Amino acid sequence: MQGYERRRRFLSLGILALGLLVFTSCMSKSSYMREKNRADGLSRTLDDYKDYQDSITARNKILEAENRQLKSVVDASFDHKKKKAELERLLKAMQNRVDRTGVGAGVEVIRSGDGSTGFRIQGDLLFASGQDKVTAEGVRTLGGLVGILNEGHGIRIAGHSDSDPIRSSSWKSNLHLSAARALAVALALKSKGVPMRLMSIQGYGASQPLSGADKARNRRVEIFLLK
Repeated sequence: MQGYERRRRFLSLGILALGLLVFTSCMSKSSYMREKNRADGLSRTLDDYKDYQDSITARNKILEAENRQLKSVVDASFDHKKKKAELERLLKAMQNRVDRTGVGAGVEVIRSGDGSTGFRIQGDLLFASGQDKVTAEGVRTLGGLVGILNEGHGIRIAGHSDSDPIRSSSWKSNLHLSAARALAVALALKSKGVPMRLMSIQGYGASQPLSGADKARNRRVEIFLLK
């Protein structure tokens, strides 16, 4: 009987020990899983942060590029306004010089596409209708501009006409008339002391009108000071 009790107690202790072992094993596995899950969560958090950081870096590069582009546009706009203001100042100063010569109305200071300063003279001030001989008033007008024209390195003279067909004169076309008028202006300037070697002439006919309604405005001669 005593041997039986000893065996029963021994078996109970064995079962208890086995239970503790199993419980301890379960606790270790549970702890491991918790640590693993925490580590996985931390890894995901770090990956998410890196992705976020990369997206911010990429966005910053885009913003920097946009800022550089905007700055260039602002600088260009400022430079354009500055140049425009300077051009307006120079043209106004030139117009004042022209006005002081006493040549009167009919002469306008202009700027060509290549940046050359010049004078636009109404055709009716220089020529009678359909003619290429400079009038007395036209000669006086050109004479008033000689002092300014002689300051350039060269002079380009361009004749322009309206689009009315040639009927009552001997000219073959408006193009021929405009070229002849440019030459007549060059010869008139030569008579006032401007060297002929400095001058070139061009005839455009009606190809470059200034106005669709005001034909008189299209009949003109333009004289440019070359740089």
